[in-house]
Amino acid sequence: MMTSKPQGSSGIAELDDALNSLGTATSRDHYHELLGELRPLVVAHLDAIVESFDNVDFPRFAVLWSLIGVTSSDAITVMSRGIADPDKYNRWAASEALAKCDTPESTDLLVNALRDRSSLVKGVAVTAMKRLRPLSALPQLRKIAASRFQQTHSPGTVTAALTAIELIENDGEPSDARESPS
Repeated sequence: MMTSKPQGSSGIAELDDALNSLGTATSRDHYHELLGELRPLVVAHLDAIVESFDNVDFPRFAVLWSLIGVTSSDAITVMSRGIADPDKYNRWAASEALAKCDTPESTDLLVNALRDRSSLVKGVAVTAMKRLRPLSALPQLRKIAASRFQQTHSPGTVTAALTAIELIENDGEPSDARESPS
């Protein structure tokens, strides 16, 4: 049986009921099923969520996680506040949601997330750079790739950073794909 901390209040009864049901999940699959049921409620109430997101008791993590795949302006506004949250798990959920977007604002937020102190957030942002390929990410990707700390503690992130650098520098093609046969 999964346990989770009690959800805060969004101030929207229907949404609060769905959030509270997450605490009744009996397995990881059941939890994900309940998150799937939460998504349409979150999308339907995004305007109210934008208004109350900064309240202390607001259930940020579940709301952010349920926004994965949602790319509306209000959703990105919520994600931008989530990526700046003091809690690393809220930032992680926001980075996962932003990584599924393809807007200039979401890309800029992920480039900034390359500097995050959380390896969870940084890892998601680095992986997203392989798909998004913004030139503005190169300086921070190079720092990550050269970091002894990252090389020791997050070698997968370093490998992803090196791949992202190569893709950005070579217009999306790995260097071995550009070589002509002899």
